[in-house]
Amino acid sequence: MRIRVIETSIFTRKVTALLTDEEYRNLQNELVINPEKGKIIKGSNGFKIASRGRIAMKKELFDELQESIKQGGSILRGKRKPAREFDFENPNPRQIREKLGLSQNKFAGLLGISTSTLQNWEQGRRKPEGPAKILLNVAARYPDAVLDTVFISSLK
Repeated sequence: MRIRVIETSIFTRKVTALLTDEEYRNLQNELVINPEKGKIIKGSNGFKIASRGRIAMKKELFDELQESIKQGGSILRGKRKPAREFDFENPNPRQIREKLGLSQNKFAGLLGISTSTLQNWEQGRRKPEGPAKILLNVAARYPDAVLDTVFISSLK
């Protein structure tokens, strides 16, 4: 399963002014891990807003948000191109394990999960979630760092 995050030009302008790249990546990761998070905006064709509680909003900001939702609708209908797009692939545990050259038992131990959980992931009966999904993505991108960190810390 792939998750695509699209941005309107208003959102891109605001997010780059308000968040560092790292903070924005953290927000994206949070939404990818918990796609159900956030409330659906009424009349928005499924757009969600993720916030940390109630926010008092000035009219100017509300108008920008409303315009951004309209832009989002145009993007979904194919009438407008998004300002930016990000694709997040679900990690493939078997490919990652094979790339690391580990048996199912050793890889499950590295992840701190049971071998049967790993087998369920590899056979598509279940999907990794939460911290396991993040660790799999890190292992895919930085295999040496994961191996060094896990195996060195297990020797101490």
